[in-house]
Amino acid sequence: MLCEVCGREVPFTKSVSIEGSILRACGECSKFGKEIEFRSKGAPVAAGDKVLVRLKKPAVRDIYQELGDMELVSDYGRRIRSARNSRGMKQEDLGKLINERKSVIEQLENGRIRPDDKLVAKLEKALNIKLKEKVAETAVEQRRGQGGLTLGDIIKTTNK
Repeated sequence: MLCEVCGREVPFTKSVSIEGSILRACGECSKFGKEIEFRSKGAPVAAGDKVLVRLKKPAVRDIYQELGDMELVSDYGRRIRSARNSRGMKQEDLGKLINERKSVIEQLENGRIRPDDKLVAKLEKALNIKLKEKVAETAVEQRRGQGGLTLGDIIKTTNK
């Protein structure tokens, strides 16, 4: 099994509560929290050194999907300007087409602001271009076949 705190492969793990989060930890890392016992119904109950938690089945989430597969291209400003110019449009015309101000289009083209997902979708549709591309293989994708994702993998991935 994999320790969700340090990421080491260990023969067994314990359920512990560390700062309000319930994690599966190895013997060494379990000292950082309180050991948990699970019950079938009701709210958590403290019992001495142990925390008693009534287990609810967690919703299934795909952490790989949440981190996303697509990322904004680095040269988005050049692509927007090039596509706009090839269609013979002024910044004002594009702004009216996608319901944005001319100043927003200007800042996008100069790279002073990054478009959010809604604005990216509007620009891609209006100019018939792609502003997002598939992210290159990351440490997270490399770990998929190696027993799962640790907290350290998520932190490294989101801090890049």
